[in-house]
Amino acid sequence: GGDPDALRLVDVGEADYRIGLERDQYDVVWIFDGWDGIRLDQADVATNSIPFIDHTDCIPDWYTPILATSDDVEAERPEDLAAFVDATARGYRAAMDAPSAAADALLTGAPDLDEDLVTASADYLSTRYADDPAAWGRQEPEVWERFADFLDEAGMLSEPVDVDQAFTNEYLPSS
Repeated sequence: GGDPDALRLVDVGEADYRIGLERDQYDVVWIFDGWDGIRLDQADVATNSIPFIDHTDCIPDWYTPILATSDDVEAERPEDLAAFVDATARGYRAAMDAPSAAADALLTGAPDLDEDLVTASADYLSTRYADDPAAWGRQEPEVWERFADFLDEAGMLSEPVDVDQAFTNEYLPSS
């Protein structure tokens, strides 16, 4: 029920949202709960969250993150693509199975990160990477159809989306 024309949109970039909120530089920000939400909570910044998943009556669920490639890579280097997806799936599975080890691995590669934040994020995300860890990465055409319909109804598509060409489960591990 709000007036979108009454909003002033500000690109805050890759900011520490806590600072902007505390300085009243903006009133609303789209954050990633698994990182920024935890960081704001750890800093005792009171926030209200509106999870999209609670409002699928007005905005459909969608896949995030997604892995993307080009038709050329798929045609010319399918083995490399399969190896990449396999390695990615193994990494996600390891992070789901052992979040503390995942946090340690990230901190080894990026030691300047905040250890408490990384550990809390790894714990939080470990149960959210997949509804069913054995089915990590699997996508359904109905989800793509609902999202494409939403984008089309909002006038955000210049041409229809061929859902059958939008994704593939072909390169995912079988279990």
